[in-house]
Amino acid sequence: MHIMHRMPELAYDKGSRRFDSDGRMHVANCNIGRSCVSPYYGREIPNHKALGLDPNRIYRMYRDPAELERAADTFANLPVLIKHVAHTAGAPVQDLTVGTTGSTITYRDGHLVTDTLSVWTDEAIGLVISGKQEQLSPSYNYRPDMTPGKSPDGHAYDGVMRDIRGNHVAIVEQGRQGPTVIVADSLNGANRMKNPLLAAALAALLPTATPEQLLAVDSALAGDTRTAIFQAKMLLKPLA
Repeated sequence: MHIMHRMPELAYDKGSRRFDSDGRMHVANCNIGRSCVSPYYGREIPNHKALGLDPNRIYRMYRDPAELERAADTFANLPVLIKHVAHTAGAPVQDLTVGTTGSTITYRDGHLVTDTLSVWTDEAIGLVISGKQEQLSPSYNYRPDMTPGKSPDGHAYDGVMRDIRGNHVAIVEQGRQGPTVIVADSLNGANRMKNPLLAAALAALLPTATPEQLLAVDSALAGDTRTAIFQAKMLLKPLA
């Protein structure tokens, strides 16, 4: 019989991420897409042959804010994958599915935002916490409108993505849409947990510990052992 080791719910990242009693990660108000101009090879653009596009040329495609806002509902309850692979009901990629987007998707401040992004597997959670694979990359179908122009922030583009329809969201090392489309965490861009399992254990043991205290122990463990022991004692002192 398989015995599941349960850990209490914890939140050591100021509320952006939480872990449920079975160890799954849930991220509130997470950006999964952004309005911007991104580069694509001609061969990556739908119907590129019919459009007469050079398959080896890079085209700059614009995600128009109005198009993203219209598409928001199509990104609800989509699979979160650990790598980009087309996902359909007839050809699901169950071995690569590691989570889901939430049921409510909104467009605000230039971003598509899911009310909750859930990550289910230890492997994917470890990649996110370590910072090795924490950016998000949405995959979708769209109709290319190859009318050139310039975005409101001054970026020239070769075409606009119209009639966007979400397919999945992938957790990637580096996405086309930049560092604001990421598995949200108040510590993004700051020091990374080098010992995430230890941090999770300390957070479960000491629910009042702040992210800064946990980072202090984590950082100390990477250096002087005596300093790390001192930091851990200060955290454990309330239990004495």
